[in-house]
Amino acid sequence: MPLSLNNTRVCLKVKNTLFAIVLLALLAGCQTRPETLIPSPGQNQQARQYTIEQFLDITHYRGNSFSTDGSKILLSSDQTGVDNAFAIQVNGGGTAQLTGSTDTSIQVQSYFPRDDRFLYLADHQGNEMNQLYVRELDGSSTDLTSGKDHQVRFLGWAQDGLSLFISTNERDPRFFDIYEIQVDGYERSLLFE
Repeated sequence: MPLSLNNTRVCLKVKNTLFAIVLLALLAGCQTRPETLIPSPGQNQQARQYTIEQFLDITHYRGNSFSTDGSKILLSSDQTGVDNAFAIQVNGGGTAQLTGSTDTSIQVQSYFPRDDRFLYLADHQGNEMNQLYVRELDGSSTDLTSGKDHQVRFLGWAQDGLSLFISTNERDPRFFDIYEIQVDGYERSLLFE
């Protein structure tokens, strides 16, 4: 659908009606002309300065995954001093802290496709050898890749949501193998060596 904005022609191929509505609403709200965003030569534009304390006081948010019912977004945040998992209610109902680590960074990966369990990566005392864990519905954690001297990467979910895929170099530190892990019981099978 062609759209004209400030003498600029934008062509969109729209597959999703909701996406099109949101995009049009955003574009309609654009009041600033591109020329006003670039200072003209001779304008004295002073960059705002921040102290190191202000810089270090920034709260970071990483990752995101919607819950099965779409009511929550899973993310990692360092608002407690170290990255932990948080769930933010989409409707503005608040935030819930899901992990309580004081010394290990929790890097959320994904909610499970059919329930509120979620996957996260964490290393051992800063050794940067991430392991993959499941935060169970009761709040406990299950290590899917036991060991401390290898790396693990979450690759994604099977289309049916009944298994997940990881790569790990536990067999040989030089090579990453691919495994499939079943959602029920966490049985693991080697797919590619």
